[in-house]
Formats: sequence, structure tokens, C-alpha cells
Amino acid sequence: MQEKNNDMKKLMKVLFLLAIPLFTLNAQSTDTQLLLDEYLATLPERAEIAIGLINKGAITKLGYQKKNGQIIPVENSQHVFEIGSVSKTFTAALVLQQQLAGALDINHPFVDYFPEENFNNAMDSILIRHLLTHTSGLADAPDAAAWPYILGMLFTKRQPHKFMKWKHYKKYLNNNEPEALAGTHWGYNNAAYGLLGQLLEVQTKQSWESLLQQKIFDQLGMDNSYATGDGVPQSLRVTGYDAKGKKAPYWDTPFMNPAGSIKSCTDDMITWLQTHMDTERDTLFSELSQVYEIKAGWAQCKMGNAWAHRYEQEKHQIWHGGATGAFRSLVAFDPELQTGIVLLVNFNAHHPDMKDENKKSTIRTYGFRLLESLDD
Repeated sequence: MQEKNNDMKKLMKVLFLLAIPLFTLNAQSTDTQLLLDEYLATLPERAEIAIGLINKGAITKLGYQKKNGQIIPVENSQHVFEIGSVSKTFTAALVLQQQLAGALDINHPFVDYFPEENFNNAMDSILIRHLLTHTSGLADAPDAAAWPYILGMLFTKRQPHKFMKWKHYKKYLNNNEPEALAGTHWGYNNAAYGLLGQLLEVQTKQSWESLLQQKIFDQLGMDNSYATGDGVPQSLRVTGYDAKGKKAPYWDTPFMNPAGSIKSCTDDMITWLQTHMDTERDTLFSELSQVYEIKAGWAQCKMGNAWAHRYEQEKHQIWHGGATGAFRSLVAFDPELQTGIVLLVNFNAHHPDMKDENKKSTIRTYGFRLLESLDD
């Protein structure tokens, strides 16, 4: 009798697994499913991908692993990936929370919020808004802070920011001038978000990590999200791979954490997108969705508060990508059409199978196409 029960359980499991592709096909339009199949076929061996789709309130969560050339459906909506620079959207939220509370003004110089520091006077023209929009003119990896990066190249090649600390970047701010006049030049800048993290810590007397947990994760019920790799349960941790397909560590670096250290999952990132999509005017998330007349470094894009705004064929898509030593991510939504997408992958962006024949990022190419297919 026990053997029959076990056999029945095995049969039910097989039938369940066989039903997954049919369910996903029925849950999406044919175009969406065809795009998904096409994209999945491009992924590297040992890849794991977690997918979240939002279509006018309807949510679909999909997961797959690639083993021995086969695409295998898995349940991984709570599996934890490193989301990289998507972390910047959370840091921007913390900054704008402070503005809504009357504690700061993003149109004021950042130096006003460091009363005990002696920064170069040339820094006075840089507004907090410039830090949020990558238009500060500051160096991302300045010569004045070269030593931490030399150490990284020598000892932790797969974690280039590991030795970068606030004291190194502060030295640059004290003794140097910006590389460009604030507000006149767009240049992607991780260190600017490290600086925003320091500003928050000075203002609130709390670490960026504790603020993130208290003000965002706890408030939104993002229970499988973590500021750093500390605390991520081993059972949920997804193994990441570098550009050569070798296992690689998380990127956790105290000064740079606000720029890219968050670990999260499909469930929680869907929550993050929905919070932006469901927002009303004059709230934190409407502030986060603001767009400026700043041409960003991607085609058809303008810059907002951390988020990029893509204008393609009369569509307005708000998005951010992330890339670390072992993970790739993309989150995007269309506020008018009420569609959104989350893509989390456990491979370095420079792995050959993470690019197309034109050396362009496949996650971005397919991500936007998938988002657009949801409205068909």
C-alpha cells in the first residue's frame, strides 16, 4: 500500500511538471510565450532565471533552469538573486522619503548635509538631484581613490569595489574638483549612490542597510530581500557564475552597497514594481517616477530619480537594469498600460551567452520585447 502511495505521488509530481509549460502558455499571449521560449534558448548552461509578469493586475511567476541543454521549469519565485544596480531605485526611495518628511531638499547642494566635512568648494554646485540623475560631474572611480581598485585587481578581481571605502571617496571630494560642471553631462556613477548612502547615514544616524530594512522591506512585506548577502538563507540562495562560467561571490562593499548590493526575489520585486504602478500623485512613488529633460546613456531614454525612462513608439517605459560579477537583472513597467516585468538571471553580463550576435545584452533586448508583448 505504501509503495502504491509513493508511486501515486511520483505520478502526480510528473503530471504537475508536465502541466507547467501548458499553464504558462495559457497564462500568456502566444507572442509572449514564443519570446520567452526564444530567450530561454539563449541562456548559458546552468543558468537559472526567475520571471515576473504583470498585466493589468494579473501576475504570472515563472522559473527555469538550464541543465544539459534542456530548459526545466522550476518554482523559484522566492529564490534570492543579486539585483545589482536596481538597488539604486531603493536608495533613491530612501532619499525621497527624507524629502517628503522635510528633512532634506534634493534641489539643495549635497554639501549642506555634511556640516562636519571640509569638501572642496567646487563641490558646492552639486545638488542631491544631480547625484540621483547621474549628472553630478563627479568621478566614479577617481585617481585619488586608485589604491582600493589596485588592491581589488590584485586580490579580488571578481569584486572590484571590495576595498573602496568612504574615507577614500571623501579624500577625493576634499582635494579635487568635479570632472564636469554639475547638470551639464550625464555619466553613470556608482560612487554618487555611495555618497547618497553616506548622506542618509549622517542625516538619520542609521546605516543605509538598517534604513532599507526598516523603511522599505518591512513596510512593503518584502520578506525575502536583503541589503547584503548576510542573512540570505542557504536554501534560497541562487549560485551565481562569472563571465567564464565559474562560481562567483556576491558583491558586498560597504561604501558601494547603496549602488548595487541588494539581494531579492521575484515575489518581492513584483511588489516593488506594483508599488510604483499603483501610486497616486504627490506621493513617494510618484516622485520616484518623475522624469527630467536629461538625455541618458541608452537609446530613446531620459533620466529620472534613479529610474531611466524609455520612449519607444509612443510608449513610456520606466526601467532599471543591474549587473554584478555573477548576476544580471532587469525590472521595467509601463505606467499607462499597467504592465511590468521582472527578470533575474544568475550569470555575469559578459558571459558570451548573455549577449547577442551584436554583443548587446540579451536580457535588455528580450526584456523590453516581453514587456511590449503583454499589451498585445
